[in-house]
Amino acid sequence: MRRSDDAGSMTIVTVGLVAIAATLAVTVAIAGGLALGATKAQGAADASALAAASDARDRRALGQAYRGADPAPCRAAREVAERWGVAVASCVVGTGGVVTVKVGVAVSVGEVSATANAGPNSRSRRGMRSPPGGRAKRTARCAGESPVRVPSPNRPGCGAG
Repeated sequence: MRRSDDAGSMTIVTVGLVAIAATLAVTVAIAGGLALGATKAQGAADASALAAASDARDRRALGQAYRGADPAPCRAAREVAERWGVAVASCVVGTGGVVTVKVGVAVSVGEVSATANAGPNSRSRRGMRSPPGGRAKRTARCAGESPVRVPSPNRPGCGAG
């Protein structure tokens, strides 16, 4: 029986393919963890900023104004962040009751952070009324078209039927 010169070559190819597949699987897992961490961090930052802004508004109504780093409204932000399982990196109540909260969440390859602002609408501070429901109209313009009302973020692009 004669041995071929390419005996065992499929073993090398198989090992190479398994290594590529394992590398791809690890990369996808890391990217997925980062995406989940970023989503969690942004949700926690938004909720924490809203809690702090609400607390600041209530305290302003009672005549207890707070400004600066880590005032009483930021305790509310920290409580909400703890429920989300994230850490508040910074919390500042600025002028007009606008709160900025930065949070961080640990992921498998480090930490993901997110920042959120909440507080009174800048229009209302200037004496202008916000639209009903507190939302401004979103409009989009396609080339050669007049502005159209955008009903949702799922609106088809320009030229779509």
